[in-house]
Amino acid sequence: MIFFLLYLVAPLAVVFYYSLQPNPLAGSSAAGLSFGNYRYFLTQSYYVNALARTLRFAALTTAASVAVGYGAALVLRHVSERVGSLAALVLTFPILSGPIVTVMGWMITFTSGGVVGQSLAAIRALFGLPEASTRLLGTDLAVMVGMVHFNLAFVILNLLSVLLQIPPSLEEAAMNLGANPWRTFWHVIWPMSLPGLFSAALISFALSMNAFVTPMYLGNPSRPVMTTLISQFMLTSYNWQMASATSVLLLWLSLLVIFVSNWLYSRSLKL
Repeated sequence: MIFFLLYLVAPLAVVFYYSLQPNPLAGSSAAGLSFGNYRYFLTQSYYVNALARTLRFAALTTAASVAVGYGAALVLRHVSERVGSLAALVLTFPILSGPIVTVMGWMITFTSGGVVGQSLAAIRALFGLPEASTRLLGTDLAVMVGMVHFNLAFVILNLLSVLLQIPPSLEEAAMNLGANPWRTFWHVIWPMSLPGLFSAALISFALSMNAFVTPMYLGNPSRPVMTTLISQFMLTSYNWQMASATSVLLLWLSLLVIFVSNWLYSRSLKL
């Protein structure tokens, strides 16, 4: 309990306290605590767009990660133990190496002289397409690809652990009763994998909402997300009050989406 209060509650309390401090940028220079920083944030279109962009990136990244990860987990479920161990080692590479290494790789790939840029240039020359930029670095697509790459390891490993707990005898029983592979999957595998699918989606969403390195280096500085906006407040304008308010908004928004999703999932199980 002491550890929890010291390393979690106390820092959050300090950040919340700073977010209530007067801030000349928000027009609250008078002494005293207020919610002026939050009002200012929510009334500025630039900051609201950053909030909406963060939610959009998180939702699209989660959808892509779960779709790709579920298919990969289904394949890995049927491979041999040696191949599965090798695949698990490869999947954990982005986690073990950290986001910086993977992001640097994508930065090289997404430049005009990178693999993607040269491939697009070759396709354009082959089909006589009009001149256009082949640089994907600094686009929303680059950010989402980078986040999907990092999140996939968490999604696949989480889904795989659930799928491996489904007894193969259930599939065999369904097939013996005349069910084809599709009906076996839909009526046996899919319902039993839903808890893992839901937890994998929540993990991916939380990681995407709080991603900093990927949007910082693969994204466009003029199109910030909440984490890069916090960095701008802290390191560029030295506005700790707005940085704190933005951090609190990001935290509560993430918790709100997670709790609402958990409530809807719980309700769906009772139907």
